[in-house]
Amino acid sequence: MMKQDIENQMNVVFSCQKSGTMHSFSLSRPTLWLGVGGLCVLFAILCSGALFFSYKGFKLAQYHHLKKEVVGLQAGYIALQDKLDLMESELEDVSLKQSRYSRSFFGRHRKSKMDLRLKKYQKKKTKKQITLAKTSLNKPKNQDSVEIELLKENAYALSQSQAVMQQLLDYVIVEVDLFSENVQRLKEKFVDLPSIWPTYGYIRSKYGFRTHPITRKWVFHKGIDIPSWIGAPVRVSADGIVEASGNYGSYGKLVVVRHKNHKTFYAHLFKSLVYAGQFVKKGEVIAQVGNSGLSTGPHLHYEIRKNHKNKSILPNRYLELDLFTGRSKL
Repeated sequence: MMKQDIENQMNVVFSCQKSGTMHSFSLSRPTLWLGVGGLCVLFAILCSGALFFSYKGFKLAQYHHLKKEVVGLQAGYIALQDKLDLMESELEDVSLKQSRYSRSFFGRHRKSKMDLRLKKYQKKKTKKQITLAKTSLNKPKNQDSVEIELLKENAYALSQSQAVMQQLLDYVIVEVDLFSENVQRLKEKFVDLPSIWPTYGYIRSKYGFRTHPITRKWVFHKGIDIPSWIGAPVRVSADGIVEASGNYGSYGKLVVVRHKNHKTFYAHLFKSLVYAGQFVKKGEVIAQVGNSGLSTGPHLHYEIRKNHKNKSILPNRYLELDLFTGRSKL
């Protein structure tokens, strides 16, 4: 190949070795520079197109990733919200019982660590964020930067709401566990509290001053008399240890059970079924109703005394108690 340049004109000659022929053509200098410039422009256009489609591909991938993330966050939030709804009724019940328990056991209401109004506010706010996210997902997929930023904001809002919901669920679980522990403590104390009828029947002779049915003297009656049939079961009204079992003067056959803070007396028995030092559980049959001692007929004399004073108290208040009606006596 030979190249000849004469002033403003360039001749280009091509030679073919196989055929032995030669071809030539001439180009002016402006035409040459115009061709080189066109090639540069074409190269720049191709590079710009490659960069543009690469950028759009990246944005499209980012959009689909964010869309998948938002859908996952929505599903997680809805699952948490369902759990919270299921536990709301339990929380209200627990809060009511916890309040009753706190006032009786601690003498005051224990304030909650988290204001439940925050939960209602956050739920409303999160519902708005979900609506925004769904609106964004249902828009035409033009993958522009504004839509991607909206998806980012909604993803962040959903993640924050999810964290708040989880925090509220953890609080509910803590409250339930705390209440269960308190109830267990009450149960442990309640077994030592006289709280049931010792036998079948009704109160015929009340606690207090009365005319003795046999001596006709005005005396203080330290317990209550419950008429029943001979051989009727007598049940201990609380857990305790039998302190005495035998014949004791006007009481006749008597069983005395010592509890944590009380003593209970079961008198005029037909037969004792326990011995001194024996541990008995609430509701266990310890004797049979009889007519022994100074008595006018088959009945049970039931008496309750405070341990530290050995002074009799009104038994009527200890006949039908449960965990909450008996909490003030623990």
